Amino acid sequence: MSEGKHTVPDTIQAAVDPAAIGKVSRFFDASTGQIVNEMLQNARRAGATKVKVTTPRDNLLRLTDNGRGIGDPRALLAFGRSDWDGETVKAEDPVGMGVFSLARREARIASRPPAAGQGVADAWEVYLEPDHFLGLREAAIGVCRDAPAPHGTIVEFEMVESSTSASHILSDAARYYPLEVSFNGRDIPREDFLEKAVRVEEWSGVRIGVFHERRKGWYHCQINFHGHQIDCPLLPIVTALEDQPDVLDTWWIRIDVIDGAQLELVLPARTQVVQNNFVNELKQACERAIFRTIEALPETPSLGHHTWARAHELGIKLAAAKPRLRGWLPRTADDYDRHHTRFEVLTPLPDDTETVLVMKTKAPTGDEQALWRALASNLMLGRVFDKDDNVESYGWYRKLDRIVRIDFRVEYGDGRKLLLGEARTAHEQMTDENPRRIVALVTVESADGNERVLELDTDVAFWSPEATCPEEIEMLITADSDVDAKTLTNMMVDAFFYPTEDVDSDSPVTQRAQFTRKVREKALRRQMSGVEARRATIADLVEHHLVEEIDRAEDVTIHIQDGKATVTIAETGRAA
Repeated sequence: MSEGKHTVPDTIQAAVDPAAIGKVSRFFDASTGQIVNEMLQNARRAGATKVKVTTPRDNLLRLTDNGRGIGDPRALLAFGRSDWDGETVKAEDPVGMGVFSLARREARIASRPPAAGQGVADAWEVYLEPDHFLGLREAAIGVCRDAPAPHGTIVEFEMVESSTSASHILSDAARYYPLEVSFNGRDIPREDFLEKAVRVEEWSGVRIGVFHERRKGWYHCQINFHGHQIDCPLLPIVTALEDQPDVLDTWWIRIDVIDGAQLELVLPARTQVVQNNFVNELKQACERAIFRTIEALPETPSLGHHTWARAHELGIKLAAAKPRLRGWLPRTADDYDRHHTRFEVLTPLPDDTETVLVMKTKAPTGDEQALWRALASNLMLGRVFDKDDNVESYGWYRKLDRIVRIDFRVEYGDGRKLLLGEARTAHEQMTDENPRRIVALVTVESADGNERVLELDTDVAFWSPEATCPEEIEMLITADSDVDAKTLTNMMVDAFFYPTEDVDSDSPVTQRAQFTRKVREKALRRQMSGVEARRATIADLVEHHLVEEIDRAEDVTIHIQDGKATVTIAETGRAA
């Protein structure tokens, strides 16, 4: 190869760049909690039976264990090297980095190994500063006079927290830790990580706990690695179909590690789980544990088809969900503030499912509100249900007829007929004439794909089904309609009100009140003359905003002229 050109090597091999030592202070978050966790894990691996934690002086935390001690102090700062025996290495997969959690602190480590055959018979100690961890200076080993006897290790370091905070930190760290831990002479309470589980199974070195609650909430699947808790969203959560508002039957998992040889954690901080084959098998074992828990219940809750099928795939034959759906409710423009909620109670379907209709389509909110009135007047509300993707693969659901389109036909006295869908597309103008008849056209598709159209007589429809303000709302009301102003007002508020979030806007409550007042006046004008509607609107405002301020025994007269109000109270005869 000519001079000055690169030579490509024949082989390459993994190696640790010496510059990596300069970054070890960033491998851990440097919090007292993480340091304590790392030191507790080291004590456990060293065969300790208890750990004593003290505060010799404020802001100084000392952890003393009665484990095997550290035979070779050089292992402390040997990046990636540990002094553990072969059995511990096989069971724990220690990475030899835990002491680097102290890399941003000043610390003292003292240890006394058993005298026989450990290479260092006497107790030793070393004082460490950040430069020592970064490889910038050598640390001197000295003789220790207060090391635990007959063997053990001391780790002490400066805290940024107070002794009171340290108590809380230790309580969290020792809560599920397998060894006794004391703080300034008092034992820290411990508990079983799976204490509240409804079922516990042992599997391949771990304990699987199944937990169950009937509430809405966020459920944290966690793994307890010998006292160190790790959030694990990989673990399964099973939720039954909601049968009551604001109630969810939920089963979730906690794992308590007994022998973690196959459970690999992301190093060095061990805050996540490596997604290996063992974890995939663990997930299946957890699913089986949950399904066995459900199988043991007196009655199987309603499960979505996917969940039910998964249980069967894993060999657990659970009962299929019964034919139950939620009654259909029309959407509102302001879904967040709707007075109806999609979390309605699941309703058993009638025995004659041939009369059941599933609302598969979505229409503009104005059309859905008008259809709701049409269904009610034709006594069909109990036959129409919301679609539910969770159960669509069950055989009983596939047999149900589905509503796939909604339209309205408007008929006038002169024989004219128009479809609102076509009229809107053609941008036709609405006339002031009241229709003679309004028919809701509901296209129904059967399980075999055939379609039919149901014609439902009604008295209200909206020419503009997606208006954004009261002025844009155009109503169609038959001449013989008995709809009252209150019902019509509620329909328009539900169909069209949506609060704006502009910074200059009033609150959503105020916006809703203003919108309601305007559409109520619009509704009143459909039934009264302009003056009568105005008088009714003003009376409504007085009733809702002034009546509470007036004593029942008082006769109040309000006179408004040129924007000024004069109020006369008959009881006193004095003008206000």
